[in-house]
Amino acid sequence: MIQTSTITQKGQVTIPYFIRQKLNLISGTKIAFSLEKEKVILSPLPSFFDFRGSVKSKKEFDIKKMRQSAKNQLKKRYGKSP
Repeated sequence: MIQTSTITQKGQVTIPYFIRQKLNLISGTKIAFSLEKEKVILSPLPSFFDFRGSVKSKKEFDIKKMRQSAKNQLKKRYGKSP
């Protein structure tokens, strides 16, 4: 299925809904661009959370604890917390 879009004056293009849905692209997703001969290839880049579970650990992942730890490290380094 071919989908089309128009390039704006600023060089922006809207990725058609069908393609965003198929690739599970949501707002904020980082995209990589590459060229293959006369074609542009768009590929979603994985986020930090896409790797969740890829490394086995005896400790359970806790985002709240991770953020608190980062705040504590910043406080130690800079004497204040963000």
